[in-house]
Amino acid sequence: MFFRRITEHLRAQNWFALVLDFFIVVVGVFVGMQVDNWNQARIDQNKAYEQLILLNRDLTRDVEVLGVLRNRIRLHAEGAQAILNSIGGSDTEAVELEKAFTQLYLTYAYTPQQPTYLGLRNGAQLDLLQDTNLRSSIIEYYEVRQTIFQMEFMNDYAIAQRDLHKHFSRYVRLLPTERSSLLWPPPLDMHWTTLIAPISEGATDVEFLNDLSEVGARGAQVLGEIDVLRSENDAIQEAIRQHVSNGA
Repeated sequence: MFFRRITEHLRAQNWFALVLDFFIVVVGVFVGMQVDNWNQARIDQNKAYEQLILLNRDLTRDVEVLGVLRNRIRLHAEGAQAILNSIGGSDTEAVELEKAFTQLYLTYAYTPQQPTYLGLRNGAQLDLLQDTNLRSSIIEYYEVRQTIFQMEFMNDYAIAQRDLHKHFSRYVRLLPTERSSLLWPPPLDMHWTTLIAPISEGATDVEFLNDLSEVGARGAQVLGEIDVLRSENDAIQEAIRQHVSNGA
């Protein structure tokens, strides 16, 4: 139909009608492309909002994991301090010292909650997040801050713990959990400790004292870094909430 009209306009040398038809066709193609682009943009935006909501869920879980880890590292610090206090001459009950050794024996790892981020990264879909500042903050949190925390702070803390554990055989022995009901709540999947030598002997064990102090120092660094991670996490969650709210 269109080509027949073009042919008729050419035969009649109706240049105005010919130009008008071409103009209508060009406008129609342009409008169609714009509609397609708009539809695709809306689809991408909806996908981005869905991913942001999932990311926010992961970040919330990460805060919970960091909170549990913080509490456990705090218990380590309290255990180390209780032992140091006892060595220093304070009157500490044996049951409290056994609890302190048990807490220090337990080790913990940090597992970031990042399935949504990994899916976006591995699927090369991070560009769906068109807010460049928000996207940069998310990448920084997952790729840099969490990596530094795991590879440096937690790794250094684990080394300090291992150095401390080598002294334990002089002072305590392990008991199956069910054989000791004095301490509550019991640690998960771990045995109790019971004293086999006066902890006061540690007063002359310089290496033991140094390793106790090192665990405390490294633990303080871990606790500080956890607070930084949680603060950055909160900031990202707030930015996500505002982004989704503004685009709704």
